[in-house]
This record gives sequence, C-alpha cells and structure tokens, in this order.
Amino acid sequence: MKKKTLIISLSVIVIIIVSITLFVFFVHPNEIMSVASPDGEYEAYVIEEPSFDPPNQSLFIRKKESNSFNLIDILAEDVDYIKKIIWSPDNKIVVFNTNDYLIITKISNFNSVKIGLSGAWEFKNKNHKTFTSYPPINHIEKIEFIDSVTVRVKFEKENTFKEFNLNNL
Repeated sequence: MKKKTLIISLSVIVIIIVSITLFVFFVHPNEIMSVASPDGEYEAYVIEEPSFDPPNQSLFIRKKESNSFNLIDILAEDVDYIKKIIWSPDNKIVVFNTNDYLIITKISNFNSVKIGLSGAWEFKNKNHKTFTSYPPINHIEKIEFIDSVTVRVKFEKENTFKEFNLNNL
C-alpha cells in the first residue's frame, strides 16, 4: 500500500512539473487591445501576460515604423484591467481608462499622471496578506482635450469637470 501511495504521489508531482514547464515555455503574451494615434505615428496597446490568475496586463506605447516602445504601466494582476484607450485629436496625449485608474500620458516624454477611480485598498487582517478593494466609485462620463497639455474629465454623478494639466510632467 505504501508503494502505491508513493507512486501516485510521484506521478502527481511529475504532472505538476510538466504542466508548469509547458505553461512557462509555450504560453506567450498576447496583444489584447491596440489603438493607433489619429496621425498613425504611434500606437497605444495592451499586453496580457501569461498568468494562472488573470488579468495580468501591461500598457505600452510604440512608435510605428520602428522597434521602439515605452512601458507606461503594469496593472495590478488579478485586479485591474483595461477598458478603453483614447487619443487626443492632436496626438499629444493618450488616456488609458482601466477599471481602477485613468492614466493620462504625454507623448512628448511618455510621463503620466495616474488618477484613482476605485476606493482604497485595505488589509482585512494586519497579520495576513489578505486584502480587498471597494467597487469602482468613479465612472468616466466624458473626456475633453482642451489643448496639447490639458485634459478635462467629467465623472458620473458629478456636475463639474476636473481639469488635469500635464505641463509639469
């Protein structure tokens, strides 16, 4: 009976090791969303990295006709995910609207401002790594591009726009 248990245990371990090896070597990142700038010079895109507990997404901007790209942000695995990508008409600003953030990026230097849309994260028990988040509290109703460095955002259930100036980025 001990020999049978040992054989079953070793078989399970081998199956787990083979599964992990196959996952690591044969599962590759996928581009899940891509939006070209209005002039077609740049492309904002999202990569879904392989994960046992998706989503696991990263935000990028690449210049077309070249191999250069910029990592804008890595979203919280298993929690945050892309909803929409919006370009300004003059190609100077791109907005990544995720479940938890509005990430506004200035194309001239690829610097960003990150605006939280969800409630705060909190630890349920200080002695454990367990956490929770509140549901999103700010939904985007409208985004306006005022000029090449200013974005106005109207959130649902608010009467006024909030203005974000990217001059200092």
